[in-house]
Amino acid sequence: MKLQSFERYAAILLLLALVRDVSGASDTHDCWNTADRGASYRGNMTVTNGGKTCQRWDSQSPHKHTRTAEVFTHSGLVNNFCRNPDAEPLGPWCYTTDSEKRWENCPIPKCEFSTPKQSTSVVSIIICNEVALTEAAAVDHPNF
Repeated sequence: MKLQSFERYAAILLLLALVRDVSGASDTHDCWNTADRGASYRGNMTVTNGGKTCQRWDSQSPHKHTRTAEVFTHSGLVNNFCRNPDAEPLGPWCYTTDSEKRWENCPIPKCEFSTPKQSTSVVSIIICNEVALTEAAAVDHPNF
């Protein structure tokens, strides 16, 4: 009985990993997704393209602004990390600590996703009372 539960758990983790892979999500946070203009970027970059240090999002000095964690609640506006709370077209950016330069984009590469080549299935999982149910949705993905 324990082995079946373990096997079910392992299968669910594998399927979730496959679904995550298809979505383009990344644990490394070393690039930004062009589909959302980098709004989902959650990396730790703290300098701009021009080499300037980013201002903390919870600071109003040297630049006063309205892009705060209280206003953009799901944008990850913490510390002085580059973010794109308002989905600017050029990707993640930050206010700078240079009083002469209000903001700049950050040197984070765009994510490179391969173009899907064949139609396959993505599995979404619903767990209800120890029963794993699967529902297939047709998508194009080369890894299946």
